[in-house]
Amino acid sequence: MRTYPALDLRFPEAHREQDQLAETIEGAILDCPITALDQGDALAPPRLWRAYFPDSGTRDDAAATLARLCAGTGVTIDAVEVADEDWAARSQAGLGAVRAGRFVIAPPWAVPDRSAGTPRAGSVAQPATTLIVIQPSMGFGTGHHATTRLCCAALDAIDLRGARVLDVGTGSGVLAIAASRLGAVAVLGIDVDEDSMLAARASLALNPGADVTLAVMDVRQATLSPFDLVVANLTGALLIAATDALQRLSRHRLILSGFLSEEREDVIRAYAGWAIEREAQEDGWGVVTLAAGIR
Repeated sequence: MRTYPALDLRFPEAHREQDQLAETIEGAILDCPITALDQGDALAPPRLWRAYFPDSGTRDDAAATLARLCAGTGVTIDAVEVADEDWAARSQAGLGAVRAGRFVIAPPWAVPDRSAGTPRAGSVAQPATTLIVIQPSMGFGTGHHATTRLCCAALDAIDLRGARVLDVGTGSGVLAIAASRLGAVAVLGIDVDEDSMLAARASLALNPGADVTLAVMDVRQATLSPFDLVVANLTGALLIAATDALQRLSRHRLILSGFLSEEREDVIRAYAGWAIEREAQEDGWGVVTLAAGIR
């Protein structure tokens, strides 16, 4: 049976001081190339988080970084191998549908009744609801994370009809599917993780009509023609590390997300010469839409 390398982090007890520590540790974990982060029940002491990694070497590097950060705090860090027993499906079985702008993102067991929600006579017209079905898996992007919702709203604010779109770090493929639903004529979703590619392919099967091409690729080594829009929902550190590649691959716009509020200035500084067209925040996470300027 396949196993996944992971780290278990146990917090000594759930109290206000630990909440601040947990926020700091969360930022450090999300700056690592993780596959998933299960934060368990924040109200159940001792708090237990489990971070999954693409390989044991990456896991061990992260363990060393987190050990230095957690020294003297009482947080314990243990390297574990987690058996592949559909852990993601079990842990996310309670997820329901969520709304992100005009999009409703739902797991297969919570697809809303399309006949519901007919506007009342005389009500203000609302944009038509667009459904995206995502099977919870090793890939991110179920719609329950703030950055996914922020990116969906940012995509919805742009006229993508006829556009070519690159989705960097596609995960479950939700943003690539959203771009296709909004009228993009060519959408490429890339990721360095094979498990994410499997999840994205499964997502495409659940969303007939979405025209998306998928490829395992590191954007920093990508030799692609420029796109009208590049959307990258990564981490603050990765957005900065991939600055040259992301700028080179976009003709007109960048949508950047996955960075924490306190990382915003560093991310914006890395993309000097691009104009801020739109930005938003939710739950301490940010998204920014940048328009090409003088570079």
